[in-house]
Amino acid sequence: MAGSSEMEILLRVALLLVAAKVGGEVARRLRQPAVAGEILAGILIGPSLFGWIPAPSDGSLLPSSLDALHGLNSDAVLGVLAELGVLLLLFQVGLESSLKEFKRVGGSAALVGTYGVLFSVVAGYGASWLLARSFDWAETPVAASQPWLLHLFVGATLAATSVGITARVLRELGVLASPESRIILGAAVFDDVLGLIILGVVSGLVQDPGSVGGVAIAKVAGIAVLFLVVALAAGAWLVPRIFEAVTRLVPGPAALLGIGLAFMIALSAAAGLAGLAPIVGAFAAGLALSGSKHNHELFEQTQPVAGLFVGLFFVLLGVRVDVGQLTGPAGPLALAVGVALTVLAVGSKLLAGFGVMGKQADRLAVGVGMVPRGEVGLIFALFGLEHGLVGQPQYAAIVFVVLATTLVTPPWLKGISGRFHAVREVPDLTASDLSHTRP
Repeated sequence: MAGSSEMEILLRVALLLVAAKVGGEVARRLRQPAVAGEILAGILIGPSLFGWIPAPSDGSLLPSSLDALHGLNSDAVLGVLAELGVLLLLFQVGLESSLKEFKRVGGSAALVGTYGVLFSVVAGYGASWLLARSFDWAETPVAASQPWLLHLFVGATLAATSVGITARVLRELGVLASPESRIILGAAVFDDVLGLIILGVVSGLVQDPGSVGGVAIAKVAGIAVLFLVVALAAGAWLVPRIFEAVTRLVPGPAALLGIGLAFMIALSAAAGLAGLAPIVGAFAAGLALSGSKHNHELFEQTQPVAGLFVGLFFVLLGVRVDVGQLTGPAGPLALAVGVALTVLAVGSKLLAGFGVMGKQADRLAVGVGMVPRGEVGLIFALFGLEHGLVGQPQYAAIVFVVLATTLVTPPWLKGISGRFHAVREVPDLTASDLSHTRP
C-alpha cells in the first residue's frame, strides 16, 4: 500500500496534469497559445497565490541528480517528470526538422545567437554598472568586493534564452518548417553554448578568482562544440542506419517508441556530461532520427506521452516563479529595476534579429522568438543567490524579467505569425495530431 510520501507525489502529479489541461484550454478559448495558460495556471496553484504546490525546497526547478529520487522526494520526482516533458518537446521538434534545412540557415543562426548573447551581456553589464553608481546596488559582500563580477552576472542572466517556450509556441502555430523557426532553434543552441561559457567563467571567478583562464574557457567551449559536431555528424549518416537495423530486429510500434525514447534520454545525458543543457541533446536526438523512414511514425507515437508531460513542465515553471518576491520590502525597487531590465532584455534580443543574413527570414519574427528567458533565467538567478552574488532585490528583479519575457512572448509570436515564411506542414500527420499542434 502506498505511503504518505507516495500519495503526496501522486496527488501533486494529478493536480499539475489537471492544471496544465485547464490552463491550456482556457488559453486556447481566448485564442492564445496553450503554453501561456499553462504557465499562468502554475503561478495560480503555486506559492504566488493558492500554495497548493509549494516551491521546491532546494530552490531549483529541475533536480541536479537522479540520486535525489532516493526516498521518493516529491520535489525530485516532479522535477524529473518536468524535465522529461521538455526533453520530449525538443525531441519532437527535432523529428519535425531537417539537417539540410538547418545547414541552409546555419550562418544566420550563428550570428543571431552570437548577437543575442553579446547585446544582452553588454546591456545587462551597463545597466548594473549604472545602478551601482546610483545607489547601493552591490549589497552582498561578494558583489561589493568585485562589483564588475555582479555586472557580468546580470548581463549573463539577460543573455539566456528559453528555447522550450518558443519551440512550444512555434509548434502550436504550425510554423516549425519556416526559416525563421530554423534560425531561432539553431540560435538557441549557440546561446546555450555561449551562455554555458559565461556562466562557467562567473562561477569559477566567484568560487576561486584565480581559477579561470584561457585554457579552462577553451576546454568548456571545445567540449560543447565537439558534442554538437559528433551528434549532428552521426545524425546525418550513422544513427538512422543503426535505428533501422534495430527496428528490423525488434519489430512492432512499442519497440519503435521504446528505442526512440531510450536514444533521446541517452543523448540528453551525454549533453549533460558535455556541460550542455540536456534539452540540446534531446533536440539533437530528434534531428538525428529525422532522417529515418520511421520518423513520422515515431512522432505520432510520442504524441500521447508528450501530451501528458510537456504541459507538466510549463505548469511547474509557473510554480517556480514566486511573485511574492516582488511584494516584500524590496518590492518597489525590484519592480522598477525589473521593468528597466525587461526593456533591455527584450530590446537586445530584437537586435539579435539583425543577424539574419540577406532575406532568409523575417528579422522581427526571429528576434521575438529569442525573447523568453524562462527556466534558464531562473537557474542563473538561483545560482547568483546561492553563491552570494546577488541579494533579494536583484533576485526579485530577475524573477520579474523572467516572468515578463515568458508571458509576453507567446501572444506576441501569435500576433506576428503572418511574418513567418515558406511554411511546410510535416507530411503523414493525422488530423488528430495536427489538432494538438495548432491553437
